[in-house]
Amino acid sequence: MGGTRGQLWKELFRLAPIKTPPPKATLYEAIADLQDPELIQAYIDGGHDITQRFRGGSPLSLAVSAGNPELVRFVVEAGAPVHERTQMHDPVWDAAHLIAESTDEVLENGFAILDYLLTLSFNKPDLIQGFMVCTTWKQYTAAYRVARAGLNPDDEVRYDFGCTRSLEEHLLAHGAEDFIPILAGEPPTEEMLQVERQERLDHAREMAQNRDMMNSLVPNYTKYLLEGAAREEKQAQLVEQIRAGEWDGCLDAEERRTGRLPLEFAAANDLRDLVELFLPATTDGVDRIDAAKAAATRGRVDSLELIRAAETNPDNYQKLVDSALLCAACYGHLVCVEILLAHGANPRSTDSNGDSAAFLAGGVARSRIMERLRAAAEGSPPAFRGGYAVKGKPTDWSRKRKEAVEAGFDQGMYAGCWVRLDAERLGVLRPFAGAIADLRKTPLPIADGVFYYQLTDSEWTCLLPIVDRDYLVFHYPERIRAFAEQLSGELETDACVLFLEDASGTEEVHIWNGGRHRQSEDDAVDRLDELGIPMLKHELEDNGFERCLTIRNIKKSQVQRAGFLPIGTLDSGEG
Repeated sequence: MGGTRGQLWKELFRLAPIKTPPPKATLYEAIADLQDPELIQAYIDGGHDITQRFRGGSPLSLAVSAGNPELVRFVVEAGAPVHERTQMHDPVWDAAHLIAESTDEVLENGFAILDYLLTLSFNKPDLIQGFMVCTTWKQYTAAYRVARAGLNPDDEVRYDFGCTRSLEEHLLAHGAEDFIPILAGEPPTEEMLQVERQERLDHAREMAQNRDMMNSLVPNYTKYLLEGAAREEKQAQLVEQIRAGEWDGCLDAEERRTGRLPLEFAAANDLRDLVELFLPATTDGVDRIDAAKAAATRGRVDSLELIRAAETNPDNYQKLVDSALLCAACYGHLVCVEILLAHGANPRSTDSNGDSAAFLAGGVARSRIMERLRAAAEGSPPAFRGGYAVKGKPTDWSRKRKEAVEAGFDQGMYAGCWVRLDAERLGVLRPFAGAIADLRKTPLPIADGVFYYQLTDSEWTCLLPIVDRDYLVFHYPERIRAFAEQLSGELETDACVLFLEDASGTEEVHIWNGGRHRQSEDDAVDRLDELGIPMLKHELEDNGFERCLTIRNIKKSQVQRAGFLPIGTLDSGEG
């Protein structure tokens, strides 16, 4: 046969397995895409944290958006945080939005989810937010159910920085006066029911049109795919044609189709006979690395071994096994991880973002992969000698308090706590399991907790929650407020808490002090000045094996003491 590169790719594509599932690496996909409780439980048993917030939303928000009541209940009972906002939305908002997007066939599921969530005791702001989204989409029935969960016309609503008004006034300001009777406890009228149903129909029609348009842009190739005996016969035929030289000149890197070479395509789809044939024609080291990564991502053990064994260039070999290790770990393929480690892959290798295989580890076997990687890394030098570092020129932030607040926000520091006491006293306050009193030579644990430090010229000790592996983000403000209050009470000293929120493009700063006084942004900046509280830029570095917190714009000699307290300090209320 023979022919052009395009014809070769057409023949190759027909050999791709039908309905090949994409690689799944995390609990996120298990909830959002597969909606399989058994698989979700397997991920949790494998070391994935159901309390961890994902980049695409919280576990509960994903379950709600999936429109599956049983999945929502399972995720909640598995321990997913209920009262957690995602991109300023909470689960009640998500449920109300789901109802607004529902067709008649799945509307019952939306209401079942909303009714279940309303039994979980959401606070007033969350209920108000859910009620307001119902007004946007003219969903009177959902609004009636949310209102019955505990809303009143005179409930206070914050509508701008430092401004409040009643919920009834808020509805009038948004042109939603037709929802005031609903708020007062009157059920929807028949006219309202017709309006909300038409709104859902219009929205469903619009979504169907968008879906049809997108489908028209994507050709349906699956009808050309082969399976069973026909697939095996076609593969054998193509192998013979390549061996006979009929496709010579079509296997090099001069032209890529779908962004991949034939070797990478064959490795990803476990076409082992073709991998053996394509390897000699693929001499570029980068192309072989891409093929190895494709095989590791899909867990194609045989193809990965063929590619690894064929690489004879020492420098490229190390890059190949290290890159493949990152992919295998990320997508949870333990066998591939073990093979690559046994053949020289560096367990401490990192990707372009500085993340190691242990940091990226996913899949059902996540815990075992991390254990295997960390065991393989024993004896190799750590990247961090100490748990904190100082970098940059010293800056007098006390004279640039506003800039310091904005810098902290830019770095993702959403919460901080200060107590007026000596850091050494805090370090020996209680014999907490896992507490570290001096982090100069000890890396920060790969665990949730509180990093604390004191500057030589300050009477305040700064405490920073570390509960997300990417950022200094603390998702439970009430817990750190309680922590500050407990410290203040037990140690008979002042405590101060600062939060940064991105609300409508503004930074809001709240300070708690003594009597839980909440101040405006300008007052908070002035209060920081008055108290002499230092605020510095912070960055958390984590390579999967060691963790280090970098304090910016300060000299090393200005840090008097730095330590670590475990997360139980916040959970249990011990102080």
